[in-house]
Order: sequence, then structure tokens, then C-alpha cells
Amino acid sequence: MNKIIRDAQAVVFDMDGLLLDTERICYEVLTGVFNEHGFELTRSEYINLIGLNAKEVRLRIARKLGDNIDHEKFISIWKERYHVKTVDQPAPVKEGVRDLIKYFRSVGKPLAVATSTDRELAERKLRKVDLFDHFSSVVGGNQIERSKPAPDIYLEAARALKVLPENCLAFEDSMYGLEAALSAGMQTIHIPDMVPVSLDILNKCVGVYESCDELLELYCEAES
Repeated sequence: MNKIIRDAQAVVFDMDGLLLDTERICYEVLTGVFNEHGFELTRSEYINLIGLNAKEVRLRIARKLGDNIDHEKFISIWKERYHVKTVDQPAPVKEGVRDLIKYFRSVGKPLAVATSTDRELAERKLRKVDLFDHFSSVVGGNQIERSKPAPDIYLEAARALKVLPENCLAFEDSMYGLEAALSAGMQTIHIPDMVPVSLDILNKCVGVYESCDELLELYCEAES
């Protein structure tokens, strides 16, 4: 694993659920709005939304609500409440993230974010927690045609970094995200969050770690 990290020319991170501990906040807020409208959103239904871009999430929510609910009003209520907790105020940063970013920057590896969140909103989230300036590029879900699990967003991140995808190391938490990074040809590491991942996908990853802290600790031990 240490050789893979050492040889990588650039590093690409997912954001929600990987850098920021926002998926549980989103789940809590979204289920609350569904309940207020007389619907139940199960955990498994929410998990199937993780990693998708805003357009695809809207389509799936609209299908669940049917024609008797004002979809735009529903989305507006959800987003407003979610943004209060993750944009207007700093979102929780995941364990070990700051140290891992600091390490990669110390060894001169350019960093990018590849997030299904719209680019402007992603920038606001990252600025709020003082992470934005660490990244050479932030690619949002509104900048590509196909959502994760298609590889588009990771291919675009590699283009922005001017590095071939196979020379990039990608960090992901979700099934769709892992599929996207792997399909793009990146060396991919899984840091679990809410989404269960199939053994077939895990076997294609170059590493699986419980947190960024665990990965950095093991790597530093190997280097010492």
C-alpha cells in the first residue's frame, strides 16, 4: 500500500461521507421532511441515493412522492434545512481528514475533490471548514453529464489535475463512488461511512480502512 501511495501522482477525494460527516445529517433531515408529507423514507432507500448527483436524486424523490406533492417545494424545504447544518455552519470533518490532506500536501501531491454535490455548494461547504484552499480543483456533479457510478466525474478530476486517471489515487465511501473511481481506472481506497459495499467491489480496491487516521498511521509505520 505504501508503494501505491508513494507512486500516485495525484489524489482525488469524494466529499460528503468521506471528507465531511454529512450523510447522517442529510438522512435525518430528509426523513423528517418525508414524514411531514406523510411518507416514510427507509435507511436502505436513502443509501441508494448516496453518491448520485442532484439531478438524479430529484428524479428519484419525485418518483417516490408521485404527482400529488409539489416536488420543488419539497426539495426546497429539505435543502434549506440541510444547508443550515452543513453550509451556514461548518459541517463535521471526518476523523483523520485534515492530517491526511496535510501529509499529501507535504509530499507534493496535487489534490482534487470529485463530488456529486453541485460545484458552488461544494465550494461553500469546503470553505466553511477551511479545506477548500488545499485542493487544486473541485469538480461538482453539475459539471458532468452522467452521475456516479459512471466514471465521468473522476475522469474530469484527472483532466483538471493534468494527470492520467491510472496515476491517481481515489478515496471513496459509497458504492456508486467506488464504481465510478474504479471505472475511471484510478487506484481506489474505500473508507466506509453509511453505505454497505459488495465484496466484489471491495476486492477491486487497493485498500479498505476504517478511517483516514488508520490509513495514515499504517502508512507512516511502514515508512519508519
